Amino acid sequence: MKFSHVGKQNNQQGYWKKGLLYCFVLFVISMPGCGKKGLPLPPPEEIPPGVVDLSGELDGETLTFSWSIPEGKNADQLIGYKIYRSATPIQGTDCPECPVNFWLLGDMKISEFNTSDTDSRKLFFIHTLEPEDTDSVIAEDSGPVIQPEADQGKPLDTNVYQYKVVGYTEYNVKSPDSNVISIHHPAKSSSNTGEAQNKGSHGE
Repeated sequence: MKFSHVGKQNNQQGYWKKGLLYCFVLFVISMPGCGKKGLPLPPPEEIPPGVVDLSGELDGETLTFSWSIPEGKNADQLIGYKIYRSATPIQGTDCPECPVNFWLLGDMKISEFNTSDTDSRKLFFIHTLEPEDTDSVIAEDSGPVIQPEADQGKPLDTNVYQYKVVGYTEYNVKSPDSNVISIHHPAKSSSNTGEAQNKGSHGE
């Protein structure tokens, strides 16, 4: 009888374990969805610092960007920078709260810069404008376009061009966005020189 009693207890314990496992599975399955999940964020202590002094200058059809490698926690983990650009039609700039879509313009490893630049912690990126980067006419349905006083006399654009840089580590942990700058692109065949206007910090 003792063996029978022990066997019965073991069976009961087995049933309890199976029952708890079954309840747990049902609970997980029945949990309400919380929408599309993004990629897990890295711990804050792993995020490298972002650039705060991005500047740019246009000379003819050559764009030159410069910025300082930031100092601070995890700055030594940075191995490169990605340069992004957006082009927003002038007629769409009356919505300052609308999201701005950036696309990749260039990707440079810090090791690709010469020694004097990295020693001074100042980096430079040069880009030559392509034909599609310039505008020759204003869209017929764009309505009246008012240029800032500083840009009076310059050929009109159909787009507002903005730029930012984002640093990254060996494990592709990205820094916060840099400050965003806006640069006037010339009309085709124009050789005017333009300067970037700092627009302050911005996040995607």
